[in-house]
Amino acid sequence: MTPDKKMAKEAAKEKNTNKEKFSLGKLLKSFWRGLCNLPKTIYQSAKTGLWDEDVYKRWFGTLIWGLLFFIVAWVVGYIFLKPQALSNTLLSMKLFGHQGSTALVTLKNFAQQLITILIFIVFFNHFRIGKLNASHYFFFIYSILVGLMVGTNSYSFYFHFSSKWQALLPFGVYGVWELIAYALILAATTKLAWFEIPGLFKGEWTRVRAFRDIKLSRDDIEVLIYGLLILLVSSFGEARQLVGRLGG
Repeated sequence: MTPDKKMAKEAAKEKNTNKEKFSLGKLLKSFWRGLCNLPKTIYQSAKTGLWDEDVYKRWFGTLIWGLLFFIVAWVVGYIFLKPQALSNTLLSMKLFGHQGSTALVTLKNFAQQLITILIFIVFFNHFRIGKLNASHYFFFIYSILVGLMVGTNSYSFYFHFSSKWQALLPFGVYGVWELIAYALILAATTKLAWFEIPGLFKGEWTRVRAFRDIKLSRDDIEVLIYGLLILLVSSFGEARQLVGRLGG
């Protein structure tokens, strides 16, 4: 054995000897520490995540606020509003109807979601009001409306559930994925801001950058694709409910 190989072998042996042995106790202790810090992590993400440079932190912060608004609205709808109170509103309507096969209704649902995204998320993300883009306000209002709809069991394909509480079941199956997808797409396109204003009723609109300089990073594009794929799956889950319960 050459001196170089001998030295390399001894170095590798020393490295393996100095390696810290696996400890289940330390692993559990680390897990418990992370669990205890979870509320603080969530709070910090909600506080600063909406405009973080990291697209995944922006997504997590946006989703936290969306779920918070949803929960509050659901409680209000469940306690204070009558069952199916919003069933005859525009919120429960399908733009392209619900007739057809599961595949066709999936495409109809997805097309409706794309129209909503292009207008209220992608287009609205070109305008910043204060620290938040206009699309953030849409997402928060949308989360509130969804919470009210679920809390009052106002979606037409939820009617077969005997109580407003049970309407949470289909929402958990595919409705929550819709909120996750919206938050992903919103976070991915946050950097599209073109004009900004200091506040809703103060200051004047100023241009942030030239339109040709508005670009998405590779991470933004990746998250955007994730959001669209999840939205497609959510549309499929909703289509199964529509076709199965309303006929098709």
